[in-house]
Amino acid sequence: MNGAAARLIKTGEEVIIMGFELTDKLITPKNILVDKNNKFVKYL
Repeated sequence: MNGAAARLIKTGEEVIIMGFELTDKLITPKNILVDKNNKFVKYL
């Protein structure tokens, strides 16, 4: 976490990370679940 957001969160807190892209193509979003060690668990 960088910038202003880094000052607002503390170690151990959960955050939601979102990515955006501008394109003319259709994009299917992917949502995943990770564990406390940030390891992939499953697609939602």
